[in-house]
Amino acid sequence: MGKNKVVIIGGGVGGLAAACLLAKRGWQVELFEKNDQLGGVFNLDGPSWYMMPDLYERFFEILGEKRADYFGLERLTPSYRVFFEDERVDMYSDLKKDLATFERLEPGVSLKFNKFISQAQKKYALAQAFMFGDYAKLLAPIPFPVFSSMHRYLKKNFQSEKVRQLLSYPYMFLGAAPEEIPALYSFMTYADFGLGVWLPVGGMSKITETLINIGKKYGVTFKTGLEAQKINVRQGVAVSVAFWDSSGNSLEAPADIVISNADIYHTENDLLSVAARSQSADYWNRARTSFPVLLIYLDLSESFPALIYHNLFFGHFPFYVKSEKEQNKLFILVPLVDRCLDKSQYYSVLEEVLSLIEKRTGAHLKEKIVSSKFFGPEDFAQKYHYFRGSALGLAHTLFQTAFLRPSQRSRKLNNLFYVGANTNPGVGVPSCLASAARLCNILNSLAI
Repeated sequence: MGKNKVVIIGGGVGGLAAACLLAKRGWQVELFEKNDQLGGVFNLDGPSWYMMPDLYERFFEILGEKRADYFGLERLTPSYRVFFEDERVDMYSDLKKDLATFERLEPGVSLKFNKFISQAQKKYALAQAFMFGDYAKLLAPIPFPVFSSMHRYLKKNFQSEKVRQLLSYPYMFLGAAPEEIPALYSFMTYADFGLGVWLPVGGMSKITETLINIGKKYGVTFKTGLEAQKINVRQGVAVSVAFWDSSGNSLEAPADIVISNADIYHTENDLLSVAARSQSADYWNRARTSFPVLLIYLDLSESFPALIYHNLFFGHFPFYVKSEKEQNKLFILVPLVDRCLDKSQYYSVLEEVLSLIEKRTGAHLKEKIVSSKFFGPEDFAQKYHYFRGSALGLAHTLFQTAFLRPSQRSRKLNNLFYVGANTNPGVGVPSCLASAARLCNILNSLAI
């Protein structure tokens, strides 16, 4: 197979990262994005947290670039603010400071917490090895729980419900309840308390902006407003991808390699014939998607000082709030666990959220709202073709973790590959960057 042309479907973080890596290796890369902007769901200005900074540095090292040449970092302090039903707690991602908070919530917890963090650090090393395909490091015996549920693991070690909530908050961004998430994901606790929570100077959009600039530097051709219509296959090989624009005009892009950063369900069921699909209809019927979410955007007449950049509200109705004080904006993510809503019910959710924010902060928010808008499951399905309208894709349950997620390589077409959140290693910006690096390792191993 000649080392010539790569066509990438989708311009999310995974697609952009893969484009940069492959163009640096000398491939002719064309990336096509359905929407008018590159960046995928990043353009929703959502709840992304800049955590695991070492994974970003590793990606840039693989790329042969320095992150610091493109954007600086500032450490958030506090990292995030937590509102329980009866108190507010600031977390600093600083073991000395935060251990005092945990000790107040559960006297005598320090020894157990330090052991928990030590195990989380080892799991983090294990997770990082898997994320970047360093499989030799996965062969050693694992002397701590991995496959037990996060809920069971935390309940065994901690008595305080508040402590357990603080240590399991990442479930909100993994798409399943702690009862369903493997204890392996406690490595995110180490990512929090051991490595900190950061923010690129200029905002999270600096990440996609940087990837686009690096891609252009190495000759990637970016084309927006073109939606993939079909992956054309001949004798078990993807030979081209057909696209159309908003006016219905068609374009065919020949390819030696096709990489899809689009939703895998959409790619398989809408772009491929039945004979070319890796997963059966039964697989997708059984697949567990993450719980749907509702995104709420509020423009305010003035800042709301009760909130910092990252805020978590716990209780029977948990949600997340990002506060951008300089812009007088609030972004709210509401997990719709056990809720099935249509758009007519979004305002009732907003009312419930506003009521809880005002109750927990003691400040009046409603009178500061200038405008509001919503982005729900139907919008995720329409704008991004997300399976079942799920913003977080396949949930990170035990049987959809690691090697049990859809493969990055098609089982039917030897030159079709996948990158991004629904394949390995999973959801999140660092995971999508690692997914691109893993893909390059796969191509190297195949001598492609």
